Amino acid sequence: MSTASQLQTGERNGDRIPLNVDGTMRGAVGDPIDVEIEDISPTGFRARVTAPLAAGDIVSIGISGMGVRPARVVRRDGDVVGCQFFSALPAEFVARLADSSAPIVVPAPLPMLRRGAAAAAALPDRYPMPMRLAAIVGLSLAGWGALIALATIL
Repeated sequence: MSTASQLQTGERNGDRIPLNVDGTMRGAVGDPIDVEIEDISPTGFRARVTAPLAAGDIVSIGISGMGVRPARVVRRDGDVVGCQFFSALPAEFVARLADSSAPIVVPAPLPMLRRGAAAAAALPDRYPMPMRLAAIVGLSLAGWGALIALATIL
């Protein structure tokens, strides 16, 4: 391992694997962003993007075989961003990526992408589907009942 291939920036530390594959990233609003992933390590990746991402932005990237992984943009230099994963990838998986040139895509936006983990924690939990359907039907019936009662009074 050469010193040039070692990434050490704060908590980031890992061997970079050159990829140069096209992929899709999702930013804060969940819109797809076309990227070229230049390299990846267990702790992050470097990608060429045209979207207006800045240090501190939360993004997600889909990795074949590992699912969607959230990351934080830690630096931007022109059209190249460096991102750090919230949880490190297994080193064995990153090594296998070197043998594969499959596109890396994100299948769907994550709720967390609105503005970080704190915003995701602040999002209300959704009620189960039967409870939501019961509320919709109940409120609809109550509305129609109020309308009929009002019509009989007038």
